[in-house]
Amino acid sequence: MPSKIADIKHVCKIFNLGEPMSTRISITAQGQVTFRRALRQHMGIKPGQKIDVALLPNGRIELRPITDSPRINKVRGALWRPGLPLVSVLDLQHAINRRRS
Repeated sequence: MPSKIADIKHVCKIFNLGEPMSTRISITAQGQVTFRRALRQHMGIKPGQKIDVALLPNGRIELRPITDSPRINKVRGALWRPGLPLVSVLDLQHAINRRRS
């Protein structure tokens, strides 16, 4: 019976995914783990970045780096053009209410 590692290598070869990577990490008494550089590079994570943990059947987990989603303050002023007045949220709400009535 073929091993699971052999099966994974075969699937990676068929789909041209490169060599599968396997590593072991330890858990400290405080419940912390350290991701070695190769693992961080493979996942594309940086110090302080959050990781999403999906709980899978049979005690397995899936780790996915959380990428920065656009924040509202990053789009602030995106619609402003020179010569146009700045409009507050309250002014917008009043304009919407006037339009509805």
